[in-house]
Amino acid sequence: MEKDDRSVHINGPVTNSPLSSGEFHGPVTYNYSGSTEVNVADSITINKEYLQSMPREYAASLEQLTKKINEQIKQEKLPPEKVAPLQESANDLAKELSDVKQPEAVPFEKKNSIGSKLVKFGKAIARASPTIARTVVGMTPLAPISGLVGEAFEKIVKNTLEEEGQQ
Repeated sequence: MEKDDRSVHINGPVTNSPLSSGEFHGPVTYNYSGSTEVNVADSITINKEYLQSMPREYAASLEQLTKKINEQIKQEKLPPEKVAPLQESANDLAKELSDVKQPEAVPFEKKNSIGSKLVKFGKAIARASPTIARTVVGMTPLAPISGLVGEAFEKIVKNTLEEEGQQ
């Protein structure tokens, strides 16, 4: 009789992986872009390369927000399958912002793309935990980014909560 090997080796995006389905045991790590190891079971972390490439005020905003979200994740003891989409959407937003060099000269298409990633991140927060989403709405750390796309992050999160009937 063969030994039952239940280890999981993740190659590729977090979606369509054991992180999404919850089919794993113990801590899970994911190498994001090959340079940053992230333990998605405990928290979300923005890729440092992205943070260093974007304007300082955007990096500070994202770091402040993820710190608050991580505090809430620990407090609520969110399962990894709820944290994984947050991790993915946070880094998607950060990657999009890493191309911005001069906030006052961002092309229209880029603003729309950033706005789309901001909405995805807001939805990921609301879907992970309405409680965390309501806490985030009371904060304004993403004001500099919201100003860039012309849509308040708080409004995005509130709309998502309303759409999903969780307000």
